Amino acid sequence: MTGVDLALLGLVLFSALIGLARGLIRESFSLGAWVIALLFAWTQHRAFAAVLADWVAQPALALALAFALLLVVVLLPGAVLGAILGRLTERVGLALPDRLLGLVFGTLRGVLIVAFAVFLAALTPLPESAWWQDSSLIGGLEGIAQRILERLPASLGARFG
Repeated sequence: MTGVDLALLGLVLFSALIGLARGLIRESFSLGAWVIALLFAWTQHRAFAAVLADWVAQPALALALAFALLLVVVLLPGAVLGAILGRLTERVGLALPDRLLGLVFGTLRGVLIVAFAVFLAALTPLPESAWWQDSSLIGGLEGIAQRILERLPASLGARFG
């Protein structure tokens, strides 16, 4: 096992421990809030930037500020709801299953993040490096990324394929 393998495992372990600490309920609401917030900010930031144009002189800055503000406005209620439901889970005695399922969720998230990072790195000259070829984990992570790509809609998969 190489240093790269240890770093990749460390990232997965870090994600798993965050999942364990937060539990499945909070992790699920966090993920959902991020997806909704990103979609909302992506679709509405131009309209909101027009509103901000009276206060922000630079259009690029207005766009970035609009995106960031919309992101925060959607993330905050999601975080509050996740925290409330997480505490409710603890009060009804489901903290242990919630935490254990959070561990599983965090582990899967970590594997997906690392697989995506390996996939992106594979698009560069990095696979020619000796450390890449010596890695015990990178080949398997490339396989995971490839299986995910095969399940994407054709229009999206064509951009990466």
